[in-house]
Amino acid sequence: QAEDGIRHLVRSRGLGDVYKRQDLSLFDLTLQRINNRNLFSEPIIVTSKSYLPLVEQSLARTGIEVEKIYLEPESKNTYAALALPVLVSLEQNKSKSERYITMPSDHYIPFNKSFYESCSVIRDQFRENALTLMGVSPDKASTEYGYISYKSSYDGLKQVDSFIEKPNLERAKLLLKQPNTLWNAGIFCFEGSWLKKEIKINNPKVYSRLNEIVSKENLNETYFYPDPEEFSKLEDLSFDKGFVELNKNNYVATLDAGWTDLGSWHTLSNLQKKPEHGLTLYSEGLYPRTEKPWGFFEVLLESETSKVKIPVSYTHLRAHETVLDLVCRLLLE
Repeated sequence: QAEDGIRHLVRSRGLGDVYKRQDLSLFDLTLQRINNRNLFSEPIIVTSKSYLPLVEQSLARTGIEVEKIYLEPESKNTYAALALPVLVSLEQNKSKSERYITMPSDHYIPFNKSFYESCSVIRDQFRENALTLMGVSPDKASTEYGYISYKSSYDGLKQVDSFIEKPNLERAKLLLKQPNTLWNAGIFCFEGSWLKKEIKINNPKVYSRLNEIVSKENLNETYFYPDPEEFSKLEDLSFDKGFVELNKNNYVATLDAGWTDLGSWHTLSNLQKKPEHGLTLYSEGLYPRTEKPWGFFEVLLESETSKVKIPVSYTHLRAHETVLDLVCRLLLE
């Protein structure tokens, strides 16, 4: 393990396991991608108890060792999913200089070498008192992603000028022609002690509640179960809204690695529409099902070499809810 390795915080939202290529889920591919000890420390996995069997299966398949598996009692959006594990890690390791890179597990990044190059740029030009994001050069006018506008520079890390929320199509067409503009890939890198300090200053109420959870738990176990009652008191808040857009010092590194956000149902649908992918989109109620003790898999999209599979936990499927209803609800949540 590299002494100054960046520690990955991987958010597995369940849907990160649905798209399979050559019998490997996106979560498997994410674990394999971050298994680079020249760059990264042992990762932290953030998921829910319902998806723990899937996470453990992926860890067994890939042989990746983790620092901790953090199990959320309920969904409280991305602010809690990022901030609480970082505070736990800092407290456990008594570290003042730990660096983190956070990313969802439902991103498809086929070119690992290019991903490592972007991570190396961030490491070599690291900004200790700032947030660094990864951005992707847009190849079409998309309304599915937020945009990042950055200031011209010869440095590998560009200073962010502004963040642009998901635009309508007319605005997206204008942004496509605008220089110094990237899609926001939802990948963040930061110094842990800096993030802790900024949360304490800018959101003291949330910081107090997060600290209350950290102080009550045994931090030395691999599995971290936050107290459900205390966790339920946390605000449902996205990291973008609660931190990124309020932060004054942001940088961006370009990621040129074939990035696709397959957690977007819109992206999956577009894959199906392209003949070269040879995908079949099953109609409602016709999904092939594989039963498991914890629930079942249903195949929504399929080709000769790839499948889009949704793992459905019996604890997540509500009364009279179809699998497609569940997929849409999880994407909205």
